Amino acid sequence: LLIQTLAAQAVQDPHKIDKVVSRVTDPLQGKPRKAYHVDILTYFKGQTVLEAGGSLSMGRPFDLIPAVTKEQLEALNTKLSLDPIASQMMRAYQLVEEWDFDIFRFDALCKQVSGGSNPAGSLFYMGYIAICRLGLLTKFNLSEMCLVSWLSMLESGYDTWPFHNAMHAADTVQACYYFLSTAEGSKRLGLSDSDQLALILAAATHDFGHPGTDNHFQLRTRTPVACIYADESPLEQMHFAAVMELMKLQRYNLLRMVEPSLRECIEDTMGNLILATDLERHDTIVAAFRLKLHEWTNTNPNTVGEGVGKGDDALVVLCMLMKAADVSCYARREDLYSQWAVRQQQERQRQGQLEAAAGLPVTPMMGSNVMFHTTMAKLQIGLINACVIPILAELVEVLPKLRMCGENVAKNRNRWANAEENEALGRV
Repeated sequence: LLIQTLAAQAVQDPHKIDKVVSRVTDPLQGKPRKAYHVDILTYFKGQTVLEAGGSLSMGRPFDLIPAVTKEQLEALNTKLSLDPIASQMMRAYQLVEEWDFDIFRFDALCKQVSGGSNPAGSLFYMGYIAICRLGLLTKFNLSEMCLVSWLSMLESGYDTWPFHNAMHAADTVQACYYFLSTAEGSKRLGLSDSDQLALILAAATHDFGHPGTDNHFQLRTRTPVACIYADESPLEQMHFAAVMELMKLQRYNLLRMVEPSLRECIEDTMGNLILATDLERHDTIVAAFRLKLHEWTNTNPNTVGEGVGKGDDALVVLCMLMKAADVSCYARREDLYSQWAVRQQQERQRQGQLEAAAGLPVTPMMGSNVMFHTTMAKLQIGLINACVIPILAELVEVLPKLRMCGENVAKNRNRWANAEENEALGRV
């Protein structure tokens, strides 16, 4: 049946099926690698090593950034501080652990400092920073050359849709890094190093190759993606499959130096975390976490959830962290959240236009009025109430430093509620 379905679609549009299948079998699709600034990476790595109390002279044969002395790093810092863009990148590095990190500004700086016609953006640099600062580069003996190549091609694999783009992936990585470091998630939850690596990699890859339309659209229009993945989380399965195909190539096989059984475990966890971003799985994941936390608290009454992510319980906790990071834009300060809200609506408007062009009923809140203020208000309030608040309400029980995220969500929701009420009063 699958072969017949694909064959029928291939007859209607011979290029359509080829394009989708090649997204999985050839995720690179001839895209060039991103250009990056070596001195900036050297600064990031040097600062990370110093912060961790390590030795700058400790180089590895598969490192891209050569070992430098403290004096050489100081000279580099002086050189970069004289460059107006590089100096801002240095300041941005110091702010990565802040929840109010401005990913829009960071993305613009990354592209400016990288230069060239295909500059590396926020996903490339944020992925590098997170993996280095969490110590994952050395803990897993990852090849830095491979990491940089992988991040470069990963960012190239994201399209330039308003919302589901490489910058959203970078924002998700930053949120995960915040949960693990500033919010003390790795320590309080008892997460292993492999759990942390899987979470960061999943955050970076969770929308790889996103087509700018949702699962509902895939199923309604019977796209090859929906056919290939049997109608169950088709986009999420495609994202993971494409990343795995990328990592089959030696140059991008980031985990090639990890022991085989551990590598398989990390990849399986990545896949489950990417699947967790499907909103259809939201209620199940939140309920599983709530039950696990209840059981843990009853067994360990004085821990306040500390250690709940140890061992076999890790995946339940990681799924919640992944979901929280994926919707973190709703919990950012108002000026950052507002930009994401507009971008989300722009992408929904495009999907509505595609549905109309296909002769299908337009999905509610995706029509021509999608950019109307009242329509945006209803959608944003609905998503916040149904998805964002339940996730944060559970996580704050084990990560108290996330309370400020909940406060931001309340402010952002109230802003829409007040605007909706004022607009309604204006019509009376």
